[in-house]
Amino acid sequence: MVLLDDGLVRTIEDILGTEHINLNTAFQRPMANVFDTRSSGRWTFAAEASDVLVGTQVASLEKPNSLRFAGGPAITPKHDAAYWDAVTVGFDFSEADQVPPALFNRVLWTGLMGDRPYPEFERTR
Repeated sequence: MVLLDDGLVRTIEDILGTEHINLNTAFQRPMANVFDTRSSGRWTFAAEASDVLVGTQVASLEKPNSLRFAGGPAITPKHDAAYWDAVTVGFDFSEADQVPPALFNRVLWTGLMGDRPYPEFERTR
């Protein structure tokens, strides 16, 4: 479960022009200090690819030297695309929330952690 700060929720409510969901958000101060109201509104963005993509087909499809990488430590994937294709056969990635989360979490765990036991959490009532 994700807990959101009431000030953040208040700010979202104000931006969207919605009613406050409860008194907690209604009486919070909006997070106006995170916005630069004197800004010209112009900004730039330079995309940087994850270093995991170095040497992959994605990197080779780009125009030479047009793809910038994040520049972190060298990361080597544990498995290639064929492995992930095989272990996720039958999964529907065409739309959000179509993949069974518990099964997908186990597939990811096994692919990334190998034989380490899958974490089990004690359920409390």
